[in-house]
Amino acid sequence: MSAGRALLAVEHRRNAELLHAWLAGEYGFHVVDGLEAARPDLAIVDAASYERMAERLREARERERPAWLPVLLIVSERQARRLPPRVWEVADEVIAAPVRRFDLGLRV
Repeated sequence: MSAGRALLAVEHRRNAELLHAWLAGEYGFHVVDGLEAARPDLAIVDAASYERMAERLREARERERPAWLPVLLIVSERQARRLPPRVWEVADEVIAAPVRRFDLGLRV
């Protein structure tokens, strides 16, 4: 069985490095760049990346139908308490930073 492909769009460099290590090492994902060429099986984005990529994520989800492209949004605890309803048009799950391995494992 081949490894799944995960798109990781997290601006904070150290957080991105940790998530990349967890995804590749513990969960066997191949971490990819870009939505169009890579056709990921999972997208993990932070709030800043979400703002830039929401429309492209929505389009990618439509393009992948009937397959499902889950989107995990990482936000601060403060942001998690006041998410606008439109977020749920693209995001399937929200997780508050700092992300714990256990919490990521439940969602991946």
